[in-house]
Amino acid sequence: MIGVKLRGKGEIKRRNQLEQSNFALCKSKSTVYLTEILLLSYSEKGNTVPGYDFLVNSVWPEIVRGLEEKLPSLFNPGNPDAFHEKYTISMDFVRAFEQQCGSQASVRRLRAHPAYHSFNNKWNLPVYFQIRFREIAGSLEAALTDVLEDAPAGSSFCLLASHRTWGSLQRCWSDEMFLPVLVPRLWRLTLQVLARYSVFVSELLLRPISNESAKDIKKPLVTGSKDPSVTQGNGEDQGSAPSETKPVVSISSTQLVYVVADLDKLQEQLPELLETIKPKLEMIGFKNFSSISAALEDSQTSLAACVPALSNRIIQDLSESCFSYLKSALEVPRLYRRTNKEVPTTASSYVDSALKPFDQLQSGHKDKLKRAIIQQWLEGALSESTHK
Repeated sequence: MIGVKLRGKGEIKRRNQLEQSNFALCKSKSTVYLTEILLLSYSEKGNTVPGYDFLVNSVWPEIVRGLEEKLPSLFNPGNPDAFHEKYTISMDFVRAFEQQCGSQASVRRLRAHPAYHSFNNKWNLPVYFQIRFREIAGSLEAALTDVLEDAPAGSSFCLLASHRTWGSLQRCWSDEMFLPVLVPRLWRLTLQVLARYSVFVSELLLRPISNESAKDIKKPLVTGSKDPSVTQGNGEDQGSAPSETKPVVSISSTQLVYVVADLDKLQEQLPELLETIKPKLEMIGFKNFSSISAALEDSQTSLAACVPALSNRIIQDLSESCFSYLKSALEVPRLYRRTNKEVPTTASSYVDSALKPFDQLQSGHKDKLKRAIIQQWLEGALSESTHK
């Protein structure tokens, strides 16, 4: 039985390789084949039947029949990379065939021919898109987890979640995945990716701040508030146990800083994404770029709306870190009252300790954040600390 299965798999593999080879041969010979057909038809022009379109009514149906019979896996979307290559080559062939038609009327007859519609309908584009959708959504959701991992070395982002989000947006419009006929679905997916990331950032605001920079610290959270560890789904189990407590992952102040830095970076790169999308839209004759730009601006506004709340949490954490040391100032009168101690000539140790979080923020994140953002946080934290 095992031997039969192995032989079966080997046979399938050999058949697929043969079909790939046949398809590559068709690709390389297609232009030559069309040219020879045209030369033949022109040389025998005197014997042609008036009103009969030889290319449309004789050549094209035979090409379609040959592809369907000799290359049955041509239209199979199971391997999305191979499907993309085959579809792209096939559409190039169709365009080349249309260029060989003698007139626009001939092209219209070709596009109205049953064999033309049969050929186009063979391509299972919805299944191809669903496979690509699962690839992108699965990779993105794997990064939008409880534990905030750092982005890989060389990335322009700080967190893996942000790195994957930008990568997902780029992949939607990459030459390896993009197909003109899927533009509406790819555009919808683009907006969905941005919306998902915005929701993820909003969920981070519900996490308690930990004192450790990158530890997976879990604390109980009453289910009455939203659990940020739950990704978007059907929601069938939500609200079934209102008194149940679930573990929630805390977030460090450093990670909050990373989120703000990534939000700022992503907003900066959205215009770059628009420039990537424009040539793809022009391929299908789309010209209303103002609507596309407006939609991206709406997504950008949604991302920017998360920044004030994140900044407030960072300012609050900085202020609390500073104020915990400033409490030592209350002990100064007691230390010198009714004593012969000399008047201090240097700052007390608590002053250096109180200012240390500010110094760490400036020195540790100056390469990731704009100076204006750091300045805003420092001023806010100092103001809050001095008013306590």
